Amino acid sequence: VDAGRDRLETVSRRREQTMSTGLQRLSDRLSALRLSATALSSNVDAGRSGLTVLRQRLDLSIDMRLERYSVRIAQSDRLMHTLSHQSVLERGFALVRGENDLPLTRAAGIARGTALSIEFADGRVGAIASGNDAPPGGPKKKPRKSKPSTEKDAGQGSLF
Repeated sequence: VDAGRDRLETVSRRREQTMSTGLQRLSDRLSALRLSATALSSNVDAGRSGLTVLRQRLDLSIDMRLERYSVRIAQSDRLMHTLSHQSVLERGFALVRGENDLPLTRAAGIARGTALSIEFADGRVGAIASGNDAPPGGPKKKPRKSKPSTEKDAGQGSLF
């Protein structure tokens, strides 16, 4: 009976030690999981400063993108103006339109008495076709004057 009693006491002590050790471990784990107000405040402050940096970078990125788009729009506007027929008119050309307000590209297709609209850089004027005064085939080139021959050139002959 004494041996059983000793054995029971030993088992009982071991159980108490195991329970105490287990409870201590659980207590330590719970303490690690507990959130303190200072730790939370510190985390919130760090997150807030990180957000501030990201917001500044986002604002800078948006500003740069808007500037690039603005430059591209200005370039496209200049190109559109350069390629428009209005810029050609500003250089001294005129756009001739027929009775149906379509551009006329050849004089040969215009009959005498046709109502025309001539568009200049500063506006339009009306006109009536009076006939074809230009000779067919376009303007003639002036003949080139030949060089006067000298005695030195006359005696040399062909080198080829």
